[in-house]
Amino acid sequence: MAKFKNKKTGRVWDITNAEHLKHFRSNPRFEEVKEKNKKVENQPKKEDKPTEE
Repeated sequence: MAKFKNKKTGRVWDITNAEHLKHFRSNPRFEEVKEKNKKVENQPKKEDKPTEE
């Protein structure tokens, strides 16, 4: 599955169809968006520290 962003409007499309994928890759109005890694479990946890005044 790939994601493409319309350069003019900013709308992001999730593409699963092979023919649509070919269209979006060849169309200069769209740019491919790299998917962010959504794994939260491997990232270090931030600890909230109380602020002293």
